[in-house]
Amino acid sequence: GSRVPELRLHNLDVDGELAFERISTAGLVDLADASVSRSVRFIEARLTNHHGPALMGERMRTGGALLCQSLTATGEIRLPGARIGGIINLAGAQLRSGQGTALDGNGLTVGGTVFCDPRRGQTRGLHTVGRVFLGGARIDGDLDLTGAVLQLSPEMDERWHSQPAGPRADADSDPTAVLVAERAVINGNLEMDGGFQAYGV
Repeated sequence: GSRVPELRLHNLDVDGELAFERISTAGLVDLADASVSRSVRFIEARLTNHHGPALMGERMRTGGALLCQSLTATGEIRLPGARIGGIINLAGAQLRSGQGTALDGNGLTVGGTVFCDPRRGQTRGLHTVGRVFLGGARIDGDLDLTGAVLQLSPEMDERWHSQPAGPRADADSDPTAVLVAERAVINGNLEMDGGFQAYGV
């Protein structure tokens, strides 16, 4: 695959697919406000940014799927307000962030199912080190977390002793919340089978 320092594609308009399969980056991939008529593909990509988000996809719009099978990301994956017309496939993806949140899907809209499980042609499910935030998201299919392993990032571990935690805490800032889905709407099933593990609340 190709190796690039970073990709600044803010407001990109693509009439077709956008493919980053097996690409390696050493900086930010910026797809904020991009519009893609078909699918966006990050299959087996390696996105690395030690100084901020690995992917900025705020308000990104796709007519098709967001395909991230076996994606490896060091740095936050940011999708606030993104509108994905098809499915999101995170089977085999490894998302790691030292800033507290591995996947930010605040207000994300998905026209299909969010898959994270190894039954989708991968040997393992989604593995995150950092919180998965889906507050206010709308998923028109299932949220399938089968086989996923969700862990807190080291930065969040350090906040355990300095902030309120547990049922009475605000989920947005609760340092023990590894999955936040307040106000989310899932029009299919929520599945947490097949070895699903969450180290947090």
